[in-house]
Amino acid sequence: MTGRGSQEEAYHRRQVADSVRGAIAELTPKLRLPILLKYVEGLSYDEIAESLGISIGTVSSRLNRGHKMLAHKLAHLRGELVAGE
Repeated sequence: MTGRGSQEEAYHRRQVADSVRGAIAELTPKLRLPILLKYVEGLSYDEIAESLGISIGTVSSRLNRGHKMLAHKLAHLRGELVAGE
């Protein structure tokens, strides 16, 4: 796809990325930090636990709660992602 279609796709991807960044920024630090360490830094649960000084169970719990909150905040994108691909 070239021209206008690719420009629209690039714009849509930027909008989605901005929405995801905004939703992550709205999380409390307690939930945001494990998300960033896992998905941006690529750390394991063990590494996250060590760096934050918490147990692996707490890492798991915070990631789970963070995922649920992000899913709720980004629910409006579900149809758009399928349609935009």
